[in-house]
Amino acid sequence: REAKLQSSWSAPNEAYEKGVETFLSRLLLSPEGQPLRTALAQAAETIAPAGALNGLAQTLLRLTVPGVPDLYQGDEFWDFSL
Repeated sequence: REAKLQSSWSAPNEAYEKGVETFLSRLLLSPEGQPLRTALAQAAETIAPAGALNGLAQTLLRLTVPGVPDLYQGDEFWDFSL
């Protein structure tokens, strides 16, 4: 709804949203989606060490380079949210 491409908050497209919900629930919960979920998990495990190192390098730079804004409260620990 935020992008307002197929549906919006002021004019929701119920049929489209139901189709998207059905597609995602089958993809994430059904046995047919298992190969994709396995491949995504393996890809995430492959890039996780590089991501952790990148996060530590960014933190080191943020704490030591002059002119970089202060830390935001609550942003000093690992954050796995999107």
